[in-house]
Amino acid sequence: MTGQQIQDTIALNTIFPTKLTRQILPYLHSPALILNVSSYTALLPPPYLAVYAGTKAHNNAFSQSLAQELSNVGVISLLTGSVNSGSNRKPVSFMRPSAETYAKHVLKAVGCGRRVIMPYWPHLIQTFFLLRIPGALLERAMKTEMKKELNSAYGQKSE
Repeated sequence: MTGQQIQDTIALNTIFPTKLTRQILPYLHSPALILNVSSYTALLPPPYLAVYAGTKAHNNAFSQSLAQELSNVGVISLLTGSVNSGSNRKPVSFMRPSAETYAKHVLKAVGCGRRVIMPYWPHLIQTFFLLRIPGALLERAMKTEMKKELNSAYGQKSE
């Protein structure tokens, strides 16, 4: 990533939602809910996505901390897996729902009483099993898969 790409990723994924949240808080009255989009990468940071994973870990921690501070506003961190969207145009599949399908799962999970949720159940099951793979083996597998993704996306080899 270039310096500008790093700055843009942090601005979009961390600074913008943090500042927006702080700006709207005075206008929120109970019942109110803030949904912050984090990622499973906050739990399982893959190689070659360090900045992205770091921004999503921030969103998760920010949401959990804010939820403890606020008594009149609910805050939920959404641990999101791959979703077909404006920024992820890979085809819809069982493991990559459309944005509309994902949104329906999010809305069904609202009110469950948890501050951190993984609303799309295939992502939850996938993460459950991934977290049980020994660290070195998981890291090796993630690196191999990420290299394939980069080669496919950019037609280049990563080191």
